[in-house]
Amino acid sequence: MKVAIVTDWKCDSGIYVYSINLAEYLSKRIEVGIIPINKPHAFDPIYFSTQNFSPSHIIWLLRTLHAIASARKYFDVINFQEPFWTFAPLIYFLLLFKKGRAKIVSTIHEVYVEGEKKPVLLRVHRNIMLRLIAMCSDKVIVHTEHSRKLLERKGIAPEKIVVIPHGCPRRPQLLDKELCKSKLGLKGKRVLTIFGFINPTKGYKKILKILPLLNDEIVLLVAGGLPTPHSKEQWKCFQELKQKEKETKGKVKVTGYIKDYEIPVVLNATDIMLLPYDRVLQSGVLNIAIAYRLPTITSDLPYFREIKEKYDCIEIAKDELEFMEKIKALLLDETLRRRLTVNCEKYWRENNWEKIAEKYIEVFKRVTD
Repeated sequence: MKVAIVTDWKCDSGIYVYSINLAEYLSKRIEVGIIPINKPHAFDPIYFSTQNFSPSHIIWLLRTLHAIASARKYFDVINFQEPFWTFAPLIYFLLLFKKGRAKIVSTIHEVYVEGEKKPVLLRVHRNIMLRLIAMCSDKVIVHTEHSRKLLERKGIAPEKIVVIPHGCPRRPQLLDKELCKSKLGLKGKRVLTIFGFINPTKGYKKILKILPLLNDEIVLLVAGGLPTPHSKEQWKCFQELKQKEKETKGKVKVTGYIKDYEIPVVLNATDIMLLPYDRVLQSGVLNIAIAYRLPTITSDLPYFREIKEKYDCIEIAKDELEFMEKIKALLLDETLRRRLTVNCEKYWRENNWEKIAEKYIEVFKRVTD
């Protein structure tokens, strides 16, 4: 079987991280080709600006479309990863792919949620694109049951939707915890980490609010910087966090962009991973935390509840007060930490990238049979 993956590639993108892992494990069993989207935000209405756009992007777009057209003649399946990046490829599906040789499987990582605070035109755009994707795809992959229900409520046929969880990274690189803390200037501290690109929806304010009520040895590590390009909201959030770093005099540390080789240092220095998100439909950060067997506290959202109910490998906090109580409990209770660690192992065994690749191949076989 031959599968082409159309995806963000070699750029600041969680989709790129996802796809590079998926492609590695798929390629062990089938032939995989990559059609790279090196400038995924060039035409994206969320990030579009004159600074992020140049005439050369039009040439790049035409070359990409040509690559997709050529791929449909050679590959059995074309897998689009988060195919919202511009209008044109979806119209392209509609006009060409329905009669092409290749079957279409689209992976949607984030489904627009009604009530989300976005401009009206952007919400309309996302909903139209979603329906076009579903219309032109043989199967649509999402990561959670909650996402599946959202798609069904938007009129997508249930038989088109397949749930495949987000993949867990390979076994982590384990380093000396205190040495890693020293490298980050956090020697002797208990480290609470919020990891990943800066985004106001990650709920930093919840933790900043309770931080003064925690012991002086407890610090908040904001391990991440701004993606390229970034929105005005992300820039503002980053500046606010840097200001908090100055005001708190050691209680908050903002690392800026974390390079790949620095990630093990950050994760081994972490005592508790925090995901106090305001909204999320799936999280690669959570899977990284689980791979490192880190005690993790999340906000009370459907995605996290699904994982809690099935695996009991995370703690959930409904508000700031519960975050504070659960942080204290995890720092003091060795039995609780051990239980979460054991259950993280179970989650990892069922959702590592090898298992996820197998599930993708099952979908590819289904659409080509």
